Amino acid sequence: MLYDNAQLLLIYLHAWQLNGTALYERVVHETTNYVLREMTAPSGGFYATQDADSEGEEGKFFVWTPAELESILGADAAKIFAASYGVTTRGNFEGKNILHVRLPIESVAQEFRLSAQEVEQSLTSSRAKLFAEREKRVKPARDEKILVEWNGLMIHALAEVGVALGRPDALDAAIAAANFVLTEMSQPDGKLYRSYKDSLSSQP
Repeated sequence: MLYDNAQLLLIYLHAWQLNGTALYERVVHETTNYVLREMTAPSGGFYATQDADSEGEEGKFFVWTPAELESILGADAAKIFAASYGVTTRGNFEGKNILHVRLPIESVAQEFRLSAQEVEQSLTSSRAKLFAEREKRVKPARDEKILVEWNGLMIHALAEVGVALGRPDALDAAIAAANFVLTEMSQPDGKLYRSYKDSLSSQP
């Protein structure tokens, strides 16, 4: 949901600004990357939602098994990744695994007798490899309506991210979306239409 991601961006950004936690900063960057990659229309607005289903199966695009991790990452890196992200043979969603941070890096480092830096390097490499592999899967469908209220939330969030983290791509996306709303979703009296899809604005 676009509005969820917009609010999460601001929460994690503000939390990082308060305490400088590296994890919060990474979440902001990764969420921003997702929005720019998956939820941004060529015209400049932001799409409403991305489905959970793909190929008729809920969650198929997003879940993993231990065997898949080992095949893609190799045995040692897969063990570190599984410990960090809670991947088990039983799974947490219909026999497969939705990734979630189960342990802090320091705890994983202690478990595997590695430094925190070594664990972070391993996880960074593993995330990149899994992302590349996941991109080969059939992606979930999107609801490509552009809703003015939700776009307002994301414009606000990306504008703050762009300034605070020095990301011109986020700031450019916010500006492009604002320009889209003001040009394509404006009524003659200055009010805004609620939604836009397939070159049509509707519901003032």
